[in-house]
Amino acid sequence: MILTYQHIKTNTTKEFYEIKKELDSYNRKSNVCFYEKELSNRTDGTQILEYAKNKALRIKIISDGKIFSNQEVANLYLRSGAHIFEIEFDLNKDLKETIRGFQNIKKSGFFNKFRKTIKAFVAVKILITKQDKKIVSSIVKQILPLEPDRIILKNQQPKTNLISKNFFKEIIDTCIQNNIWILTENVPINLMKGYEPHIIELYEMKND
Repeated sequence: MILTYQHIKTNTTKEFYEIKKELDSYNRKSNVCFYEKELSNRTDGTQILEYAKNKALRIKIISDGKIFSNQEVANLYLRSGAHIFEIEFDLNKDLKETIRGFQNIKKSGFFNKFRKTIKAFVAVKILITKQDKKIVSSIVKQILPLEPDRIILKNQQPKTNLISKNFFKEIIDTCIQNNIWILTENVPINLMKGYEPHIIELYEMKND
């Protein structure tokens, strides 16, 4: 199931009371999304997460994962109510801290008041440009043993003809063989014939 999330802007020009007011406008179990970079620039970032958690909102964090290379930070975010993470892999940057952050979130967990273990759902979003296409397949194969809950391949240059018809299909087949669900974003539908269930935009249209 693909859920859509409402982005809650938390840049430093926004006061805490303004963010609380916005969160108050959502019903219980609504889906909200925060950018970790915005939260990290605030002194009250975890307080915002705690407030959303106490409102019983479903919280998603989008991050490059580097901050979570510190295990204590990964644990803090999880305890503060963030249970869904989307870790962006920028192939033009060093991925060591990103991978370490991903691993720390995957192994983080705690007991809730019902003594039920809470673990995070962690998706990997691979950002692809024309310069990256030769290494994407090998990067995916490196990620698969880390057991992400989902992989998303995002075409960063949708107006550029950078991909052959078989490019995504081969990667999708590899992920399916390894029992990892995979989606594509910004990929022309004509390149996905026979693989339509893996087009993320089609799920977002159904949720609108």
